[in-house]
Amino acid sequence: MSDWVAELDVEKKKQLVSLLSRIQRYESVYQHAEEPAIAQIWVTLLELSSRLERLEKKVRKLEIKLASVSSGSLVEDLKNY
Repeated sequence: MSDWVAELDVEKKKQLVSLLSRIQRYESVYQHAEEPAIAQIWVTLLELSSRLERLEKKVRKLEIKLASVSSGSLVEDLKNY
């Protein structure tokens, strides 16, 4: 890796290595692009976008569960269990 990576703190370096290892599985795709470095950036953006979508879905599910707890229906469900 380049010198700029050495300037990152340890946690950011770990995150970068983790991200690059996930992106590496698409290497055969972006290496055949006209501009492989640009294609790798786009693949990275797609990976991050997918992760964000998964997190947003989880948050929505948690919000729904929290709303049911706030409404008291969960407490009633537990009482009836």
